[in-house]
Amino acid sequence: MSLLGGMFGGGQKHPNLDRLSQSIQNNLGLQIGPPGEDVLAAIDAMATHDLLDIQNAHTVEVMQDLLMRKSLRAAVDIPTQTVILSVAAREEIESELRTEHTAVKVLHVGGHQGTSQIVRSFSPAPEPVKVVAPAAATAATPVDAESIAVPPAFEHLEAAERLCPVVVDLLVKHGLLTTADKEVLKKIRPADYTLDARMVALERWKAEVARRARRIHVREGGPTTLMSSEDPSARKSEDAILRRFDAFVHWLGKLLKALEGKGVKFHGKPVWLPH
Repeated sequence: MSLLGGMFGGGQKHPNLDRLSQSIQNNLGLQIGPPGEDVLAAIDAMATHDLLDIQNAHTVEVMQDLLMRKSLRAAVDIPTQTVILSVAAREEIESELRTEHTAVKVLHVGGHQGTSQIVRSFSPAPEPVKVVAPAAATAATPVDAESIAVPPAFEHLEAAERLCPVVVDLLVKHGLLTTADKEVLKKIRPADYTLDARMVALERWKAEVARRARRIHVREGGPTTLMSSEDPSARKSEDAILRRFDAFVHWLGKLLKALEGKGVKFHGKPVWLPH
């Protein structure tokens, strides 16, 4: 189905633009603004592997870096949740992104009116900024920007946090959770932005979903059993938290698979979840 080709391309088909727009919408909850002719030409020239790379991008920074390789500047207009594309020299874009990413350590995309593929984060909504740039994450208590950045191994942590409310909405829609359950689950948030606190929130969310969900059961996997005997202090090491996160991701994948077994379709399943 053509998303933007007919709308912005004078009736011409632009399959690369359609795929790019769909990927950015699914992964980041953003839409692409009307592209100029020079932008369309650059997108039409993209190879399949370029589009696949962008399809697997789950942060604004990665998306911007990938588009920069094709001399495309991607600025995010926060109020309209729109990606504005323009053609510029790669060196110029690289310099701009270096400054932008230094100032903004972690990029969060706020909630928007869209399909169930677009998810809300555990974290509070991002503060609006005056410039056309992604907003920095905020927390209930002040945190140093350096403490917000996560190691590369946790690149899907925020995406998992943002997926949780969507899964809850899906369970409520099909009568597997009640609206009262949803209100309880909404209140589960990390105490701060440390990896351990965020993982604890995900584990609490998982436990509540498993306890409250009706007519659906997901068996625990091996990683969770192995971790249960770990010393509490050892559970806070980066390697241990990564194992806990892997266990959560596998459980979440099994939950969605169990839903599919009941005939519930979930079209926004991320590529990083076990299929």
